[in-house]
Amino acid sequence: MNEKGSKKLLEQLIRKLQRNDQYQDYNNLIQEQLNQGVVETAHERPSGKEFYIPHKTVARKDAETTNLGIVYDASARESNSEPSPNNCLHPGPPL
Repeated sequence: MNEKGSKKLLEQLIRKLQRNDQYQDYNNLIQEQLNQGVVETAHERPSGKEFYIPHKTVARKDAETTNLGIVYDASARESNSEPSPNNCLHPGPPL
């Protein structure tokens, strides 16, 4: 479980968003993804082996419609000896 590291990154992200006056816009994106089922709320107590995927903001100042986006880092690892979520996926056949 990488809960501690992910919480630390989230706290840093929140401070950055507040400093740049983007917190509410980012929160709206997260809420929209929550309503669409893209993300889910973390349980208070983990029920098994869970991985919290860190995320960050991407700002595109030249975009006409959506100038703020979210990037999820599924290549993040808890430690060098642990696999990332990306490492656990079957790549499938070459296309």
